[in-house]
Amino acid sequence: MRNCIFSLSVVVLFAAPLWADMITDWKPNEAAVYSGSNLSVGWSASIGGDAVAGGALQLGGSATVEGNLFARSSITTGWDSSFGATYGEVGASLFDDWTFPPLDMKPNGGQALSALSDSTLSLSPGTYGDISAQWRGNLELTAGRYYFDSLTLGDEAKILLDASAGDVLVYVAGDTSLAWKNSITRYGSGGSLFSIGGNLNVGTENFVDSSLLVGGPATVGWDSQVTGQLFAYGDVAIGDQAVINGDQLLAIPEPGTVLLVLIGVAVLARRRSGHKLLRA
Repeated sequence: MRNCIFSLSVVVLFAAPLWADMITDWKPNEAAVYSGSNLSVGWSASIGGDAVAGGALQLGGSATVEGNLFARSSITTGWDSSFGATYGEVGASLFDDWTFPPLDMKPNGGQALSALSDSTLSLSPGTYGDISAQWRGNLELTAGRYYFDSLTLGDEAKILLDASAGDVLVYVAGDTSLAWKNSITRYGSGGSLFSIGGNLNVGTENFVDSSLLVGGPATVGWDSQVTGQLFAYGDVAIGDQAVINGDQLLAIPEPGTVLLVLIGVAVLARRRSGHKLLRA
């Protein structure tokens, strides 16, 4: 780990030929955070593994990255930030070997449901419309596959993932929005993955015990924590004092594997609802 203690931000630029042989075994799908565009990490935020940006990478003051920094263009590191090796200005060659999988999801058109305040809504695996939980509402999901048009949580709402019988996989065609002091908690030996076709907005002081795969931009607000990996096709903004552990709760697969999974999801969704969910 290396500390950056300059009084001004430092832009780190390295030419690919100087270090290309050092990262021949690099696997971006094992990163803690991956942005297909620009990645910004706020003041005193923490990332538990590699941070990868398909554009520019900006690391705020006192931020910590337990792994290395990779960026197609520039890397900027703030005062007193801590990180491993830096690989900036790599150009297209490194990233062309690993293309972020497309998430072209279509609305399911299923029933819209909402967990009311101070109540619990238990859902079985299946196809639904817009899903929400109001203030202090609770959603319960068990092992299996879920297909939502959108997902919205009000303040202090919770999602409980019962992974005791296997993985919990949630496919959201549109946007996913968390407000304030939400929690997505998992128990059991299975993993969890939220695959989101639209935008992801994780508000402030939230806890998400899952990996996240996002087709649009992703924002993680102040003092929020994501225990799994965070991958987004668009820009990724990690707020001040936010934490991304990067644990492989349900490892982000290689692109070819992801595409096969998405195609399988599309076929299954058409059989269930008569609507095409994904187009890969």
